[in-house]
Amino acid sequence: MTIPESNKMIARFMGLVIRPKINGYSFVELNDMEVVHERDLEYHSSWEWLMPVAIRLARIHDVYVNLILCEIAQMTAWASIEDNRGEKIRIINKHSEDPLTATYEAVVEFLIKYNIQK
Repeated sequence: MTIPESNKMIARFMGLVIRPKINGYSFVELNDMEVVHERDLEYHSSWEWLMPVAIRLARIHDVYVNLILCEIAQMTAWASIEDNRGEKIRIINKHSEDPLTATYEAVVEFLIKYNIQK
C-alpha cells in the first residue's frame, strides 16, 4: 500500500470525508472550512497528525510507543480469578530507528486488519 493510500485509510478511520476523485485526485475535508489534496495528508511525517490517531486507537486497544518500537496490543480476559494476572495479545509490533515511522507502520497494519474484520 502506498503512503497516499495509507494516509487516506487513516483519514477515513478518523472520520474525515474524502471527496470523490476529480482529475484522478481525491480531496479530504479536514473540517468545515479546510479541504486538502490527498498528497497533503501528513500522517506519515508529522506527530501532530499521527498522535490523534494513536489516541483514538488507544481507546480501542493498548498503544505503547518508545524510541524504537510501537506496539498495539489487546488485553485478554484474566487468566484466573485467584492470581489476577492478565495476558496481552500482541496485535502489531513494529520496530524502527524512528519512532514516528514505527508508529505510522503499526497504525497502517492495524487499520488494514481492522478494515478486513469489519
